[in-house]
Amino acid sequence: MSDRQLKKEELMRFVTIALLFLTTTVRAQSLYVNYSQWAQMPTNLREMYVAGAFDAVSVVAIPQQAIVARHYNECVAKTGLSMGQLAQP
Repeated sequence: MSDRQLKKEELMRFVTIALLFLTTTVRAQSLYVNYSQWAQMPTNLREMYVAGAFDAVSVVAIPQQAIVARHYNECVAKTGLSMGQLAQP
């Protein structure tokens, strides 16, 4: 493969991954699973699910949610937890 082809392939891979990340929280927010289903998911799907659930809790839609959203955002920020760590069963 030439350098040009490799760069084009890398760009396509980057765009694909970026699009997946942009759409994962939407998918995770519309999918509800019980614990046994969640525990059986591969790690990367659990991370996406947790990211969507966290977005649902931490995004302020109405003023009454502001306190709850701030609480969860501050807790995760203070502890420095990643989505991978949050997704561990």
